[in-house]
Amino acid sequence: MTGSERWHKYFHDNYLSPGAYFRALGSAVGEHLSDSPPEWRQGAQGYFKRAASQFGQFTADDTIRSGLAAAAGLDTRYRPCECSGAKRRVLHAIGWTFVTRNNEGKTRFDWPRLAGAYGSGFVMDAWYPERFGPKDAFRQGHTEFGSAIGGNILREFTPEIKRLLHRK
Repeated sequence: MTGSERWHKYFHDNYLSPGAYFRALGSAVGEHLSDSPPEWRQGAQGYFKRAASQFGQFTADDTIRSGLAAAAGLDTRYRPCECSGAKRRVLHAIGWTFVTRNNEGKTRFDWPRLAGAYGSGFVMDAWYPERFGPKDAFRQGHTEFGSAIGGNILREFTPEIKRLLHRK
């Protein structure tokens, strides 16, 4: 990826894409329904506080990941499977959560993704109530990494989903 491609992808994925906002609003639903954290209470104000928190975590994740990937010469883009069959494609999407390609096109362990997922949990801990600590930051990191797997599966099947939605 060139520097220009990196910046474009970063700003698009975090600030310009409607998906960035829908992802935060959607994730906040689960947090709101489980009243987590309860200090933020229920109602519209509590929901939007949770949505802002989710948006902040997602942005922190991508900021850490993108910066480290740029420094290490690793690609942050998802590569769809060139295979066929749902099972193989799902396994590819899961596997691609752990690997990426470097500037030479060689497959490498995607350590910036792990750093982003877990680092963003610790960043998020800064605005959570005081009773939250490192174990909660790790839990948030697990959740963020799990959502990366889900996001890759969604990316893998997006062409089919788009075709289904555009059928008349």
